[in-house]
Order: sequence, then structure tokens, then C-alpha cells
Amino acid sequence: MQLDRTAFESLESYVGFSAQDLESLRKFAPVVEPRLGTVVDDFYDAISAHPDARRAISGGVAQVERLKVSLRDWLRSMLTEERTAAYLTKNSRIGRVHVRIELPQHYMFTAMNRIRSRLLETAFAELPHSDVADVALALDRAIDLELAIMLDTYREDMDQRVRASARLATIGQLAASIGHELRNPLGVIESSLYLLQQATRSEERDVAVFDKHTARIAEQSRTCLQIVNNLLDLARDRPPQLTRHALLDTVRRGIELSGFANLAPTLDVPADLLIDADPTDLAQVVANLVRNAAQAQGVEPKIWIRAGETSGGVFFEVRDAGPGIPHQDHARVFDALFTTKPRGTGLGLALCRRVLEAHRGDISLLESDAGAHFRVFLPSREAQSD
Repeated sequence: MQLDRTAFESLESYVGFSAQDLESLRKFAPVVEPRLGTVVDDFYDAISAHPDARRAISGGVAQVERLKVSLRDWLRSMLTEERTAAYLTKNSRIGRVHVRIELPQHYMFTAMNRIRSRLLETAFAELPHSDVADVALALDRAIDLELAIMLDTYREDMDQRVRASARLATIGQLAASIGHELRNPLGVIESSLYLLQQATRSEERDVAVFDKHTARIAEQSRTCLQIVNNLLDLARDRPPQLTRHALLDTVRRGIELSGFANLAPTLDVPADLLIDADPTDLAQVVANLVRNAAQAQGVEPKIWIRAGETSGGVFFEVRDAGPGIPHQDHARVFDALFTTKPRGTGLGLALCRRVLEAHRGDISLLESDAGAHFRVFLPSREAQSD
């Protein structure tokens, strides 16, 4: 799990970052603004000059230019914005970029120190002597907090790698053995189902009884096929086929795939909200979330889906009115084979995470007073190419 707001507030208290520090930074922001380009250029010049650090930037000049824009935005944010939950979420996403491009932690540390030095040089050169001490202290505290956020994303990545490696062999064996073992019986079931349906219409028998049993065969066949598809999807390594399309279309398709379209989830998804994603994969994410929400509830289940734009991309949320997920299970809910349902396979949410990681987005389980509340983030095409 990522660094939460409570832990971040504790860190703020530990380093002594206060409202007065933010006020000092805001006064410094217009002073340093004309020199941000120099600070950013110096940062990437240093990376380009070092072979090991440069290896993390695989997209050439175009990627560096995009990253420079992001770095300037981050510096402005650090100097002007309140440390809210939204700020924490946004800057955690920046840390994940470092993880994704596999920038070693020691280079991240030294890079941050380089920025610290350049900002302090500007403060000493441009500010009145009476203001320098307050701004320097505020910069140190602010950058220490940013380091804590970024380090937490490395820890988060390491935790995920450890969990994934512990289950990788099991998942591979299950995907191979169950996939092969169930495909042949499923073919027989489908052939038998067709012949049985033909018999009910040509012979004088109790059609209602035959229909009842054929319906059961069909239901179990679909269940087995879904297990196979989930396992194989989880094991595959196919990059998403990105297309620009309306999120609402994919949400509706996912609801249909879930098998619970009759529940008519409440939708708050703008018709003109566009995303860059694989429509097939994303529809499966929606289907899994809707299916889980429906199965977690009893009579008259309720499901809400809302979406909108956010910094760097688009989000959508799926929320239900069920019993929710115990807090102690939040850290494991996206692990393959982990389930809180009596007859669940533990593949649906793991598949969702796999799809979102391939899109360079993420999925999270939010704290909720009632029911389960999942949030999906999809970056813009520009962010995905960084």
C-alpha cells in the first residue's frame, strides 16, 4: 500500500514542515521561477553525462523534453501547493515514474540533492539576507518530504515484487495445467449441450426438465471458461493495443460482460470523456469490478460508477453497498489466488492490476464507510510514453 495521509502527516511533524514553511516557499516561488529552466537543464545534463543514469532514459531527446516539463511542474507544485491527500497521490505517481524507468535509488537521492543545491544557490543569490534562513530551512524540509514519498514508491514496488515472485511459480503451473485440463472437457460439454438441446425439440419428453439441466450445463460451462480465460490472461504478456475512445462505451461493454447488466448500475461517466486504452482489456477490468460488486451483495444490490479527469489522465471508480473488504485484507486484495469469497478463484482483481500495470496506470482500494470502493487511474498517452 502507498504512503497514506496519516503517515505523511507524521512525517511532516517529524521534519517540522509547517504552514510558515509553505508561506516561505510561496514567497520564494516567483523569485526562482525565471531560473527553473536552468535548474531543470542542469538536472538532465547531469543524467545525460553519466552512463548508468542515462540508461534509465530510453526515449531519447523527446522523452527528456517531456520529463523536463514534468519536473518544472513538480518544482512549482512543491513550492506552492498545500500538502493535501491529492498532493500526496500526485507526487507518489511521480515516484512511480522513477520506479518504472528503473532509475536506481542512489541516483534518485543524488538527483534530489542536486535540485536542493541549485534551489539553495538561487535563494542565497536572489533573496534578502533576512529571508534566506527561513527559505533554506523550508526547502530542506520540503525536499526531505519529497524524498520520503519517492522512497515509499520504491518500497511499494519492492513489496509487490516480493509478493509476485512468491506466487509466480504457482500461477504459472495453474495457468498451464488448468488451461490444458479444462479445454477438452469444455469442448465435450458444449457439444453435448448442443445435442441435448436438439433432442428436447425432437422427442416427446419433458422439455422443461431438459431445459433446466441444459441451463445448468451452460452456466457451469461459462464459469469454467471464465476461469480458463482469467488464468491465461493473467499469464500472458501482450502489450495493450491503445486506441482513443469514449470511456462510457467501454464501461457499458464491461457491464454487459459482467453478466449483471440487469442490475443497471448508476453511471456518472461523461459521454465526451476520452481515454487512450485497450478497449477489450479495460472492458474486462470493468466487468470484474462489477461482477465482484454484485456478488458481494444480497438482495437488490447497488453499484455506482463515476469517472472524470484528474492530473495526468482519467479516473473511474466502482462502488457498491455490500459489506466491504476487511481492512486487514486491503494489502492482499490484488494478489493472485487471494479471495474473500467462499467460492472465488482470486483471479479477477489480480487480472485488473495486471491490465492497469500494462497501461502504466494503477488500481486501488479506497477507504469507505460502507461497501467496497475501487479507483482506477489511466494516464494520458503522453504520460504512458514517458
